[in-house]
Amino acid sequence: MSKLLRKALKSAILPASLLVTGKFLSVFFLISYLGNNFFVTNDVTSIFTIQLYLTDIQSALFVNSFSNLITLLVIALPTFYMLIRLTLFKSAQSNPRIVVKLTRLNILKWVTSQESNLVNMLIWTVFLWIIAGVTIASSVNMQTYSWVGILGGALALLSTWGLLKTFESETDRIYPEESNRYL
Repeated sequence: MSKLLRKALKSAILPASLLVTGKFLSVFFLISYLGNNFFVTNDVTSIFTIQLYLTDIQSALFVNSFSNLITLLVIALPTFYMLIRLTLFKSAQSNPRIVVKLTRLNILKWVTSQESNLVNMLIWTVFLWIIAGVTIASSVNMQTYSWVGILGGALALLSTWGLLKTFESETDRIYPEESNRYL
């Protein structure tokens, strides 16, 4: 197994576990917060054999919508955190004024530590695509509020744009443009 694949698999453990635990914990927290009655059945006709049912359709819509929203935010916040760090890091490398501003704000150490990189950013963005796709599909099927699906799509598009900008800056560093080459 290559080093890149090992690193990608190692980096995917945290977002995958956050995705699953965020969804389950938010569902059970919202059900207990609302005080709804629910029951669990074993349905062999679908992909997931264990099904959770609520007694009221409106409460099921509410719980599903806000659990999707919470799961979306649990994945989106670290993704945008890494995106901001990478953007500031790349900007600080090319512009000394940004280094001065970061020093004044006392966040230079936060930006210069290289914990996030392009592979991590790609993996977190893919997990954001997954939860955004689930949220949009639920919105289309009228199982989630439409504004949650729109927010999921917007967050997925923004993270994709940030990932592409980060990839572009990395490729520019490896393969500089004709005017930036040293002769």
